[in-house]
Amino acid sequence: MAGAAPDWSVEGGRLLTVLRGHFSPIYGASTSPDGRWVVTAGRITVGLWPRASGQLLTYLRGPESTLTGVSFGSDGRSILAGSLDGNAYLYRCDVCGNLASLEALAEQRLAAAPVN
Repeated sequence: MAGAAPDWSVEGGRLLTVLRGHFSPIYGASTSPDGRWVVTAGRITVGLWPRASGQLLTYLRGPESTLTGVSFGSDGRSILAGSLDGNAYLYRCDVCGNLASLEALAEQRLAAAPVN
């Protein structure tokens, strides 16, 4: 179904969230190891969704061929997508980390920011 992807509880078999906003059919989806994020594989984009809100955060672009699947790595920050062109695409999700890693990322970016 174009534009929406359901998020189901495997244990209870119940609908948890409907992800709305993908502009093409969805060919695969995966939940992060901590359960906070969902990634979806669309025609040429990976969608990143906070599971709590079900609202699209961003698209990760790259391939020009249809994506066939997507999965989080065990670190919860690596995202691997497969494509009909025979390639695999690796993305890094800096915002998908835990609070400590987000604080470290913020400090790193603040330290690197030019002072006016």
